[in-house]
Amino acid sequence: MYIIQNTWKSIVRNKGRNILIGIIALIIALSSCLALSIRQAAETVRTQTLSQMNITAQISFDRSGAMQEMADQMGQPPEQGEAPDTEGGSRRENFDFDALSGETLTLEDYMTYTQALSQGDGYYYTLSTSLNASGDLLSYGESEEDTTDTQTTDTESFRGGPQGQRGPMSVQGDFSLTGFSSYQSMLSLFGEDGTLSVTEGEVFQEETGDATCLISDELALYNDLSVGDTITLSNPNYESETYTLTICGIYTNAASDSGNSMFSFSDPANNIYLSYESLSDLVEASAAAGNVTTDDSGNEMDASLRQELSFTYTFSSSEHYQQFSQAVYDLGLSEDYTVSSQDLAAFENSLSPLTSLSSIAWWFFLVVLLVGVGILLTILSSGAAILTITRYEPLKILASRS
Repeated sequence: MYIIQNTWKSIVRNKGRNILIGIIALIIALSSCLALSIRQAAETVRTQTLSQMNITAQISFDRSGAMQEMADQMGQPPEQGEAPDTEGGSRRENFDFDALSGETLTLEDYMTYTQALSQGDGYYYTLSTSLNASGDLLSYGESEEDTTDTQTTDTESFRGGPQGQRGPMSVQGDFSLTGFSSYQSMLSLFGEDGTLSVTEGEVFQEETGDATCLISDELALYNDLSVGDTITLSNPNYESETYTLTICGIYTNAASDSGNSMFSFSDPANNIYLSYESLSDLVEASAAAGNVTTDDSGNEMDASLRQELSFTYTFSSSEHYQQFSQAVYDLGLSEDYTVSSQDLAAFENSLSPLTSLSSIAWWFFLVVLLVGVGILLTILSSGAAILTITRYEPLKILASRS
C-alpha cells in the first residue's frame, strides 16, 4: 500500500509529463501490435497456403544463361556510327542457335531424376505431336473446297529454325495430338478445375497401348463421327504415311473458342487425346518407317513425326521441392538446366502485396519505436535535470549567503 500511495503521488505531482509518457507508450504498444499482427498474418497465410498447394516443377534449359554466355563470347556490339568488326564474321553469322536450345532430355533422363523425389512426391508426363487429316476426315473449320495451295501455306510456314532453313523439316499438321502417361496428368483438362468433360463413351485406359482416342464433340459433329468409329491421320511430312485411331470417347470443351483460330492445329476442336503408350507407339512406328523427303534445294531430310515430351514433377511440400532442386545436380543434371515451379512463382507473386504491407508495417513500427524512445529519453533527462536543479538550488543560496 505504501508503494502504491507513493506511486500515485509521483504521478499526480507530474501530470503533464506522465500523461505524455503514457501516450507515447500507448502509441508504441499499438504500433508493435499492429506490425506484429500483420507480419504474423502474412506468415500464417504463407504457411497454410503452401501446406495445401499441389506444387509442380519442370526441368528446362537455362536459355538466358546461354544467351549471356554467347553475348560475352561475341563481345559488345559496336557503338553507333562505328564500323563493325568483321574480322571474325558478323554477329549474325556467329549466332549459334544450337547453343540456345541445349540437348533434349529423354524420358530416361527425366526418370533418372525421380530418384531425388521424397516420399509423397510423384511425376507425370505427356507427349505431343501433330498429324494431318486423311481420307474423308476433315479438320474442324476446313471445307472440301479448300485448295491444296491453301493447306500447304497453313503448314509449311512452320518449318523448324529461322526462316525454315535450320534443322530437319517439321510441318505442323491439322490436328494436335497429346498422349498422357496417367490420369493425374489429365486433371488440368478433365479434372474439377478443367474445361473438358467426356460426354459420350469413356476415357482410354491409363497405360493402354491400344490406338484409341478422345475427340471433341465439334469435330465429331462436323465429320458425323460417333464412339467406335475410326479416323485416319497422316504424317504431315509424308502424306502417304497414315495411322488409324478408334474413337473411345467424345469430350465437350466448356471454354472452346474455335472461331478465333487462324490455323486448324490451333483450334481446340482439333485436339485429340490418347494415352502416352499409344502415341509413343505411333511416333516410334513413324521413325521406324525411315521415310525421307527433299527440300527445295534437293537435300534429303528425315520425314518422321516430330515429338515434344513434357515431364512434370509433383511435390507434397515446398521443402521437398527445395531438396529436389538441389539433389538433381548430384544425379548428373547439367548446370545448364534449371528446376523451376510456376506454382511457387505464381504464389510468390500473389503474396507480393501482403509482403509489401508487412514490410511497411515493420518499418513503421521501428520508426515509431525510435522516435518514441527518443522523446521518452528527452523527457526523462529533462525531468532529471529539473529535479537536480530543484534539489541543489537551496543549498547554493545558503552557501552564497554564508
